[in-house]
Amino acid sequence: DGGDPALLVEDLQGQLEGTGFFLREIRTRPELLDATTFYLFEQRLSLFLPAWLASRHEVWKGTAGEVTFPVWLAHHTVDALEAFIGSSEGFYYGEGLTADPLLMLPELWRTLPGNDPDTADGWTSLTAELSGSAFEDTVQDAVVPALSGLRDSFLQAHPGASLLMSGPVFFARSSRVAIRGEVERLNITSLLAVAAVILLVLRRPLGLLAIAPVIACGMAGGLVATVIAFDSIHVVMLVLGAFLAGITVDYGIHVCLHSRDRKDPPLWKPLGAAAGTTAAGFLTLMFGTLPVVRQLGLFVGAGVLSALFAAWCLRPVFPADAAAPRDWFLRPLRLRGKSGTLLAGILFTLAFAFAGIRQIHWRDDIRELDLPSPALLAEDERIRAALGSTTERTILLTTGSSFIEAIDHWRDLQRDLGAQDSAALSSLGSLLASNGDLALARDFLTTGRTEWINHLRPLLEQQGYDTGAFAEFFTDLETLPVRFFDPGPAEQHLVALSKALSTPLTILLPRGGGLHAVGSIAETGSERMSRVLDRHPETVSASQLEGLNNVFSRYRQESWRLVLAGFGVIAFPVVLLYGIRRGGGILAIPVFGVTVTFGILGWAHQDLNLFHLLAGLLGFCLALDHAFFAIEARSRNQPTPASVRLSALTTAAAFGALATSRIAAVAALGWTVTCVVIVTILLIEILGRAPRIQSNP
Repeated sequence: DGGDPALLVEDLQGQLEGTGFFLREIRTRPELLDATTFYLFEQRLSLFLPAWLASRHEVWKGTAGEVTFPVWLAHHTVDALEAFIGSSEGFYYGEGLTADPLLMLPELWRTLPGNDPDTADGWTSLTAELSGSAFEDTVQDAVVPALSGLRDSFLQAHPGASLLMSGPVFFARSSRVAIRGEVERLNITSLLAVAAVILLVLRRPLGLLAIAPVIACGMAGGLVATVIAFDSIHVVMLVLGAFLAGITVDYGIHVCLHSRDRKDPPLWKPLGAAAGTTAAGFLTLMFGTLPVVRQLGLFVGAGVLSALFAAWCLRPVFPADAAAPRDWFLRPLRLRGKSGTLLAGILFTLAFAFAGIRQIHWRDDIRELDLPSPALLAEDERIRAALGSTTERTILLTTGSSFIEAIDHWRDLQRDLGAQDSAALSSLGSLLASNGDLALARDFLTTGRTEWINHLRPLLEQQGYDTGAFAEFFTDLETLPVRFFDPGPAEQHLVALSKALSTPLTILLPRGGGLHAVGSIAETGSERMSRVLDRHPETVSASQLEGLNNVFSRYRQESWRLVLAGFGVIAFPVVLLYGIRRGGGILAIPVFGVTVTFGILGWAHQDLNLFHLLAGLLGFCLALDHAFFAIEARSRNQPTPASVRLSALTTAAAFGALATSRIAAVAALGWTVTCVVIVTILLIEILGRAPRIQSNP
């Protein structure tokens, strides 16, 4: 606003010249429309005549065939031309009438609303297409600084001007930089929270030194395995991988706090079972298709095994009293009561949880993985407002193996919608030829073209037109080959049109990956349209957000199967090692914690997604770790080991740090796991044996 568009284009090309990522094209919106209009005008008969004839043929059939179709069509053409000339739209069309008396281009622009040139006074919009992908780090780091420099230099040259920019390259770079900063903050916060709990609970800081190598080995082992297995690591996986510190710290705690007294149960069985089941459960995720979930499964699985190995190797190094807890930490929480009362309370809690689970609503939103930039969103909204964009419309893509097949599918959708709702669906599909339109056009040009032209000329003369001015139109019509409307040549014309459409008009007729599509502008408020779209799977939303959300939902449905398989992989060795009775008791503790947690989320009316599901698997594995040691102690009539309490506190601290994340998905995962751990340790304390009182304090 307030600047010279030509100067802006020149400055932009100069700014990007040294980046190595040149603009493929940059033109103002009117220039884009003019170029497209010129191509459509040149090819109007080969592109639009079949559908134009078919629509008039439907109207003619409604007249009961009083005259032949060519004669009726000649009268209809002249009547429509007269009405158009008398309208305000006809005044602006001007000399185009003599070359296009069939009014194909005016009908085209009426069919596609929202393609006017700039709708806000004083604004000029530019559409630029980069030769490199906006999602590549190298492109982002080269282009965004260049565009920022362009803005500064342009505003210095034009102090009263405004220059607004938006596009995927801005959002992708902002999100990448913000998430990387979030990775560092969450990892440091998580480690500091764990360290604070350990320093508070243990008598000597040496206990912290005993546990730190276990955490470091676990994180390093998981990272190395992931780097070896995958070409690149998803940045979100690193954020989620921060909770590995909350898992691996448990093994160091159990090893350091475990008594060397021969009367205590051996450590290898519960510790090996805890690490093995957790690793097996997460390695199951590697059978999925979502890259971040596969990487997460390998990262946690390999990290857990690495931490177990480190903890076992370091066990002889540290003296038994190096990690002794403080006296106050060994005191019971006094949560015990009569067996009947406890059983009633547990059953009531389960009933409450199951009722809450029935309230759960699953909704996947890809934006929960992002760190939004308010400044970029505000600037994007200003651009949309200046161009008259509205959120009440969406773009639909109707696909097919060819453009003609896609048009056939679009026509089926239009008929299914009916007259009222199809009016809210604007598309080139109503003007381009279907298979039926092509057959009608071939038949008409073979048998009725001459009769139509012979009646059209005198009718134009009767209305006072100089038929000589229409000479070019009649020549094009008389020499139009019938073979143009065979399926093969017609498809070639549509492919050429797809190539000729410039950004952002390519969405009207996109092609790629073996699929061809017809774009539609649809009103989003129609409930009937939503129901009809469900019956037409070949029509999908072109909204990146909606499309990614649908993909995300499919990944969640796949993850359901993986999580259930993971539970099975975990349960089998537990029952095998401990038997059905004791193994069932061990599994019941994490099941209770997960059930109560999801019941609470349901009563809180939280929309759950894929990461709540992964949090359930993770919480189950962590609670299972605690259950192994608690049940081992209970079976020997011993109190709950101090290592279980400390592990629960450090885990809650680590995941509580994740709950502070600005990334909604990570925060949800942190809260979910923290809740599972807290519910589980409370249940363990309730079910645990009272500590034996020693006569010698």
